[in-house]
Amino acid sequence: MQFRTTAILLLAALPAFAHDPLPDVDWCAGGRVAPKEEFRLGSPDLDRYRICLKQLGGRKSAGTDEPPACPTSIGPVPTKPCPNQTCGEFDDDYHVAQRMALNHCRRLYSASTSLQSTAGSVVAIIEGPASILDTSHHSDYSLSEGVSGFCAVCEASPEHPAD
Repeated sequence: MQFRTTAILLLAALPAFAHDPLPDVDWCAGGRVAPKEEFRLGSPDLDRYRICLKQLGGRKSAGTDEPPACPTSIGPVPTKPCPNQTCGEFDDDYHVAQRMALNHCRRLYSASTSLQSTAGSVVAIIEGPASILDTSHHSDYSLSEGVSGFCAVCEASPEHPAD
């Protein structure tokens, strides 16, 4: 219960973040935001993900149009790019952490890769550490700090069934 209360309060306080963690201001406007699993991604997995992203360099999995996944201790994490620069504009630690968190949530919830205002889309809401939330996160945040947060899914509301 405490997690859901915290999640709702965080979603209400989104303007306080350095970057809006939602893909756009209308995300899930026609649905209901459902906070899901909390996550903690440690430094070893974040470092492994960074190396994997560099090695893959935009490759596709054999026989598909999907990018391959990177092996981590929490399971294979996809390498799909973040839409609309929601992970930041640079290839820095902030970007790597945001991208891994988003793709971790996408993998868990098999949600739509589109981050439109439709039911089934998913976002990763980053809660910490403080340096990743600060306005100077591109220079101050380090993968060695890890990253934590929770996954949120846009669920259809009775008034707005899934498309």
